[in-house]
Amino acid sequence: MRVPLLRRTRPGIRGAGRIPPEPTPLDRGSLVHDSLESFYADLLSDTNGPVDLADYERADLEERLLTSVRTELDALNAPTDGAFGDRWLEQLLAGLSTPSKNDHYGSDHPHRGQDRGLFIRFLEYELGADDAVLAVEEPLDFGASGDEIRVTVPDGREVAIHGRIDRVTVEDDDGVAGIVHDYKTSDPTTKLTFDGVEFQLPVYTIAAQRELQKQYGEDLRYVDGGFYTVEPPAEVTRKRSLQKTIWRKDGDRDDFDRFLNRDIPERIADISDSIGNGGFHTTTLEADEAKCKHCQFRDMCGVRHHRRRERVAGVDDEGVTSHSGLGLTASTTTSGVTRRERPRGSREDDGRRRKRC
Repeated sequence: MRVPLLRRTRPGIRGAGRIPPEPTPLDRGSLVHDSLESFYADLLSDTNGPVDLADYERADLEERLLTSVRTELDALNAPTDGAFGDRWLEQLLAGLSTPSKNDHYGSDHPHRGQDRGLFIRFLEYELGADDAVLAVEEPLDFGASGDEIRVTVPDGREVAIHGRIDRVTVEDDDGVAGIVHDYKTSDPTTKLTFDGVEFQLPVYTIAAQRELQKQYGEDLRYVDGGFYTVEPPAEVTRKRSLQKTIWRKDGDRDDFDRFLNRDIPERIADISDSIGNGGFHTTTLEADEAKCKHCQFRDMCGVRHHRRRERVAGVDDEGVTSHSGLGLTASTTTSGVTRRERPRGSREDDGRRRKRC
């Protein structure tokens, strides 16, 4: 027996199909980091010294930056089809070069789209800066023997630290001043650095200080470090540097030197000793603050919330900070500070080093 109602409704209202995936924040961070690296690496290949953007025509710079973004976007293989992908790319590329060369130049109606994307804002910001780019994506030893430096800790031991610096700039004004920039596609704060939670930036600064001392000798006044925010759709700014943060708290150059050359080595020694003694507790931070979701070891991490709380309580009872010698972020491993890497075999692993925001 046929059921007319069943026959009528059998086709039903079908689903709209699979919604195209959107690019992730990790995709965004990788594209921004890699594009800026590629852009300056191309310019550095033209000269034997630091790159001053004032030496170039703006149209040439815009076209070079657009080319770098396209190259890195192809290598990224992020899902950019559909309306979400178009909007994502427009936030990055709007206003860069010309409409004939840039398919995501932007809408004729700015209120409907993004008329000036992140990359053109970055270029304009850079053109207004006084410093020149000396190096990008540089290993900590600046290519001397590998990608590591050795930090001497208070008891005289040397601890190997691995990593790569996003970029180093120099400014020559009555002596050379160098600054390490760590790109962030988020809103970073130096507070966690001075609290002992993160120490990637000061380690980079120590490495750059050693190299620039070799290059400039007595002409080198100081080397500083700071976060450089490049956050879509429109945030481009250099955050207050480590040294200026200390000065703002009534510190001086000696305080800054002690922070780099005494406090940071002590922290590295604490972590190294804890690992060597088998008593290392991965983190005392909440999962969000520790950035656990970005860590390549998250699937085998031994941290348990109740143990973490017990550890924090125990450390606080001893009268010391719960971060001292304990907290590791996603950019550190048992072999020292490393560049952010992706777990092999994941969807995001495309054979290239990918960076998170």
